Amino acid sequence: MAPQQRYESKFSALQEVQPARPAQGERPAAGPVYQASYVDPNQDTGVVQGCSTLLETFERSVGLYGDRPCLGHRPIGPDGKVGPFVFTTYAETSAIVSNVAAAYQHMGLVAKDTVGIIGSNCPEWMSAMLAMNKCSIVCVPLYDTLGDKAVEYIVNHAETKLIVASGKKLATLAPALETTKSIVTKGVVYWGKPDTEAIERIKALGLAVRSWDQLVAEGADATGLPAPTAPKPADLCTIMYTSGTTGNPKGVMISHRAVVATIGGILRYLDFLGEKMGPNDA
Repeated sequence: MAPQQRYESKFSALQEVQPARPAQGERPAAGPVYQASYVDPNQDTGVVQGCSTLLETFERSVGLYGDRPCLGHRPIGPDGKVGPFVFTTYAETSAIVSNVAAAYQHMGLVAKDTVGIIGSNCPEWMSAMLAMNKCSIVCVPLYDTLGDKAVEYIVNHAETKLIVASGKKLATLAPALETTKSIVTKGVVYWGKPDTEAIERIKALGLAVRSWDQLVAEGADATGLPAPTAPKPADLCTIMYTSGTTGNPKGVMISHRAVVATIGGILRYLDFLGEKMGPNDA
């Protein structure tokens, strides 16, 4: 690739890589094209610290910071008050992720299958996604905030074979499964306090329902499984649905390379500001 020509810019964080273009006949005028001044335009931004997929970034962190806090939550006590953070280390999280990935394989999921997740951010949410990365499974977040029929639409559109859900969201999920049960062939996994009525409603559709602990145990007990298929940089990591301007939600297809490049951009920007992130940052 030929080096890009740089032009003088009045913004310290930006460099002009293409000047403004005047109108020419039916071709309209266009403003300058800018790029971050702290990024070498000829550098591969899809590789960060030797990693080009999210699986590689996680495994690198496990290797370097195994005994450091990784995922945390604040338990709610019997009095309803939120307690201090409780963390699992990178090594502990890695063990959970490996068991969940094995459970995915044991139930018959393969590379490029899609799995939906619905619920608030928490360690189970992240561990479920990290396990998908380990198996080259595509993560599909589900949002009931996009409308009453959004979950049903996304499950149909993305063809999610399994859904991992917060116990609080099972009542929202159950109606959507009535029309998508032929797609969600691997059933439902839930974390947290179960909604007993919703679970029975889902089971009545002929779908398997597992708790998070049952899923982890299933993976821990699974034997004879092949090594999971590691993702390539160009493989899909997630399909992120947004409301769009009109009509049904729109699925944005995001590759591992795209997310790693975003991480790289953040790190380069922090470096430009003289800031460094390390294992002691919270």
